[in-house]
Amino acid sequence: MVQNLANTAWAFATAEMSHVLLFGALARVAERRVGELSLQGLANTAWAFAKTRRRGPPALFGALATAAEEKIDGFTSHGLVHISQLAPRRVETVEDVEAEGDAVK
Repeated sequence: MVQNLANTAWAFATAEMSHVLLFGALARVAERRVGELSLQGLANTAWAFAKTRRRGPPALFGALATAAEEKIDGFTSHGLVHISQLAPRRVETVEDVEAEGDAVK
């Protein structure tokens, strides 16, 4: 499942582990299968590569941007912020902290 790719990239970036071979492999697969990623998967993948300063193949961010552009109508204010940034404690769902239409600070 391609979503596991995004989750793996996010987990390693969160742990501040920038494994060159792993991120190289993730980048190659992400570039080929970027259209299969959910909105959250797109955001997580872009964030992980930016956080670790791993650029991957030159076309990776272009592919991520194109896929995000194609799905832009599906983005919400909640989708533009990672759930871990909403509160200083563990949050199970966005709705535990924010209501639909709330301005995100």
